[in-house]
Amino acid sequence: MVNPMLQGISRLRAENLLNLVGLNKTPQNSGTDKRWLRRSEDWKYAEKKLKDYQAGRFAIDDIIEYVKARGGWSIWFTVFDNEDAVRERLIRDFPGTSVKCFDAANHYQPIERNPGQADPV
Repeated sequence: MVNPMLQGISRLRAENLLNLVGLNKTPQNSGTDKRWLRRSEDWKYAEKKLKDYQAGRFAIDDIIEYVKARGGWSIWFTVFDNEDAVRERLIRDFPGTSVKCFDAANHYQPIERNPGQADPV
């Protein structure tokens, strides 16, 4: 799903990327593409680990290590949407992820990069 805050060319580019890499695949529209299955498993695991994290049985370092080894950054970022410390580390510890693109005062929600202007990317 594309961030509903995106508009114009930014939204179009995000939708094109989503379609290109198949992140919109589900059991109903995947055909032979089974990437959705791995994402589904990763989502369930992240939800389980959210409970473990909240209970003090899983540390942020463990999350970062897991995501670096397996991937699924956006899954963990979404599942841990109310855990600012985890989101901040997910942003900070992954090269190419800019802190400037997230609002620390609003649970590290993505911010519009160029308000009122066309996306230069």
